[in-house]
Amino acid sequence: VRIIDVNGCENTSAEVSVLAAGIEGLGDASVFAFYPNPATTILNVIVSAELIGEEMEIYDVSGKMVLKNTVTGEQNDISLTGVSTGVYFLKIAGGVKKLIVQ
Repeated sequence: VRIIDVNGCENTSAEVSVLAAGIEGLGDASVFAFYPNPATTILNVIVSAELIGEEMEIYDVSGKMVLKNTVTGEQNDISLTGVSTGVYFLKIAGGVKKLIVQ
């Protein structure tokens, strides 16, 4: 790896091989991401094409579903209007990720 900093100084490191093993969800159809986190009014959800048609569900920490939408494409926007500030969980096709609403 060759690195050049803002002052033009250069450094080269030895080559390193990396093997990913045991990382859950890698290459899995349930791959999704979202931003921003923390969110305020809109949550942008990016999904793999295999998830189109699946349900997106947001649960509060007590397990109560507070929002439910259908994945309509690889890019989805969810309105958080009416969702109180707090910690939530976004679930899509068995995958669950933590979401903070401010």
